[in-house]
Amino acid sequence: MNRGRTILATWTAAAIGVGICIAAHAESDWRGSTGVDFSSGDYGSEVDTEILYVPLSLRYRSFPWTAKITVPYIRIEGPVGVVGGAGGGGGVIIGDGGGTRTESGIGDIFGSIKYSVDPVTEGAPYIDLTSKVKFPAADEDKDLGTGEFDYTVEADFAWKTGRVFPFVAVGYQFLGDPDGFDLNDRFKVSLGIDMKVVVDVNLGALYDWKEASTDESDDPNEAVAYVNWKASDRVSVNAYVYTGLSDGSPDWGAGLQISLRR
Repeated sequence: MNRGRTILATWTAAAIGVGICIAAHAESDWRGSTGVDFSSGDYGSEVDTEILYVPLSLRYRSFPWTAKITVPYIRIEGPVGVVGGAGGGGGVIIGDGGGTRTESGIGDIFGSIKYSVDPVTEGAPYIDLTSKVKFPAADEDKDLGTGEFDYTVEADFAWKTGRVFPFVAVGYQFLGDPDGFDLNDRFKVSLGIDMKVVVDVNLGALYDWKEASTDESDDPNEAVAYVNWKASDRVSVNAYVYTGLSDGSPDWGAGLQISLRR
């Protein structure tokens, strides 16, 4: 790990600790969530890879800080060489080892700390600054993960215009290199819009793009549509579908997430 990544890892760990300490001594709320994500795609191969991803997350928020940790279960069926992704359920293409396999187990654990800024003037955006770390808990021998730490820094901007929220997110991922492979660090960009259609229901759509993790694979880019229903003051449900627009992404996927606030 080079000096820059060491600094980023240290900052992320310290920031998560600071955020939790601040939240513990201020008015705050807990939110737990779980769900399921299923995707299928050939990733440029002749055989599809199917990935089932079931995350269990715990979030602790005390404005302007939010700390979150996610522990997932992951199941991958398909060609050797597509492994658990740096961002969650999607795949990262690191080679073609020949043959197929079906493996499952605990996936990589994700931790993050976010600092939020409300608009400073009328027309200014809401801003979230986030640092994330992927802890390599997944079994790399089963291709459930790369076996390396990954780090992400991200800035999110959203504008409120009546019932409509356009948003944009830009980030950079530092990917750890598994044995025998040199993964590329990469930029990522998301563009989207969220709209409140009735009091408790929001609809949204977004386009997500990342640079490829290897020189031999395509840039992942996907189109996503979702609906979020606030069932009560404590319960919300989010359902979504997505389609890949390149061989770097799954051909299609869908998911459901349920959140409970204390």
